[in-house]
Amino acid sequence: MTTWLERREKISRHEAYVEWRLRRITVDQERLVCDGGAPSPTMGSESESSHSGSTESPMEPARAPHLTSAGLTLQHRGLPRAQRSIWTRIKITKWPSIKVLSFEAAAERYGALYLRDALARFVVQYRNPGLSAAEVEQGSLAVSLRFRKIQAFHKLKFSLDDAQDLGIMDNTQDVAHARPERKDKQGRTVPGRFDTVLVNDGTGGFSGVQGYHVAQLRLVFKLPKAACEELFPDVLVPGHLAYIERFTPFTAPDPVHGLYKVTRRRDAAGARLATVVEVRSIRRSCHLLPVTGASVPREWTSSTALESSESFWVNPFSDLHMYMTLF
Repeated sequence: MTTWLERREKISRHEAYVEWRLRRITVDQERLVCDGGAPSPTMGSESESSHSGSTESPMEPARAPHLTSAGLTLQHRGLPRAQRSIWTRIKITKWPSIKVLSFEAAAERYGALYLRDALARFVVQYRNPGLSAAEVEQGSLAVSLRFRKIQAFHKLKFSLDDAQDLGIMDNTQDVAHARPERKDKQGRTVPGRFDTVLVNDGTGGFSGVQGYHVAQLRLVFKLPKAACEELFPDVLVPGHLAYIERFTPFTAPDPVHGLYKVTRRRDAAGARLATVVEVRSIRRSCHLLPVTGASVPREWTSSTALESSESFWVNPFSDLHMYMTLF
């Protein structure tokens, strides 16, 4: 009986996989017809197209999710795919990990070196979404941050639903940390942990890399109530915010192993490119593998490899949801 049940489970999973492949083939054919028969820029061989950013039919624009009193996103379950929100359900502790954090301490302990500048740009872009990058940069010079303290949170918890509605994936619990170095009860140093995450720029779909980019989570924070009323007088006040350091956009996957390669983005001066986004824009955590040569530096450790390397492979095999999201 046990052997029979195992076989039935394997058959069920294989049927779901075949359905997934047929759905993607149909979508690719429809896209070619809509484009007049010309392949998309990211579409090459069959193996490459299976890893391209546009593997699903064009999704509707991401809608503003329903908000709880804490500013967290909720996703309607049990609804048809076209009616469900793309945003992930995120849980944050009610009370902050650090009740009072200055901008100076954020730079020193969390590595949020350009928090003031990034926050000023976020304020301008949030109030005027249609502005160009140059206009946002110019407008940020006039933003005055009269407060000096923020609240910091060290952990985000994600509830990940079935990425492609195939019925082969259970709901997955995921977590991302942004915790500085600290001392444990025995006085030993515990290295800081700043995880990498997958961020939705507002155009990302249920699967595929289009509309997503990788970033390192440096700080999760919330602005004081008085500051929100001053900075966002005529718009809906944003909830929890995140200071992130961006990586380069997704390009074509490697032709041999099919993994995507990303590199830290830097400005003209060589500094890491950092921005502030709403926490609800974060889809989930993301595991990176350092790109090394013939040998790995002996001084690297699990807590220093992310800071020591510049280029990484995005690991799609960390869990089933990550694989179904990327591909």
